[in-house]
Parts: sequence; C-alpha cells; structure tokens
Amino acid sequence: MIARVWNGRTNAAQADAYRTLLTETIMPGIAARGIEGYLGYELWERDAPDGGTVFTTVLRFSDEAAIEGFVGKDRTRANLPDAALKLLTEWDTQAVHYSVTRAFE
Repeated sequence: MIARVWNGRTNAAQADAYRTLLTETIMPGIAARGIEGYLGYELWERDAPDGGTVFTTVLRFSDEAAIEGFVGKDRTRANLPDAALKLLTEWDTQAVHYSVTRAFE
C-alpha cells in the first residue's frame, strides 16, 4: 500500500469552511470516481502557531498505477480544485509518497 501525504494551511477564519469542503465535497468526489486501487483517506489537523490550521491528507492507494489513475503520469503533483485554493493560505505543490510496510488496528 502507498500513502500519499499532502499538506495545506488555512487561516483561522477559513478552517471550518475548508474542513467542510474536504469532507463533504472533495473526498466524496474522489471516492465517486471509482479509481481502481483507491483505498480511502485520513484527514489530520493541527493548530498552527499563528492561529491557523494545518491540514494533512493521507490518501491510500494499492500501487503506483492507482495513483496515476488519480493524478496522471506526474504522480507527485498536487491535485487541488479551485474551491480549495480560495480557502488555503499555503499548500504543498507536490505530494509525498510512502510505502506502508506495517499497519496496526
């Protein structure tokens, strides 16, 4: 399994709107695409020292071909809809991929 990790940041006033966009629109939209090998996601959040919120998304895929089904040949490129860009103050332009060698329940 491969974990695709990406970070974005909002100011305090936009955090709720971005969280809602992620959980009600973006992530359900990814699932609805029926990408073979897409295994789900996790959403992590932490408070930034200046009062904003850092969001980390971890999307799980079975293999690199599944990631290509999500973003195309450039597997590390960030995949951000315009609605997200309007709410974020900073974001990674590339995702980082990790091989998941152990998972604990």
